[in-house]
Amino acid sequence: MVGTVTAGGSGPCYRLTTDDGTQYALYSGDGITLVKGDRIKINTKPALVRISCGPGRFVEIVAVEPVR
Repeated sequence: MVGTVTAGGSGPCYRLTTDDGTQYALYSGDGITLVKGDRIKINTKPALVRISCGPGRFVEIVAVEPVR
C-alpha cells in the first residue's frame, strides 16, 4: 500500500494514511525510522504483538520503501 506517514519516529509505532483516506497504526520491531509527511510504500501482515499503536487498522510492517 502507498500512503503518507502521519506519525513517524524510530518506532516501534507509526501511523500512515493511504490515498483513499484509510488510517493505519503500524508496528515494527526492526527500529526503522519514518519521517512524518514522507510518502512510502509498505508491505504489511497482521500484527501478532499486543501493543497499542494508536487509531487505525493495526498491522505489522514487513517492508518499506520511499515513493518518489
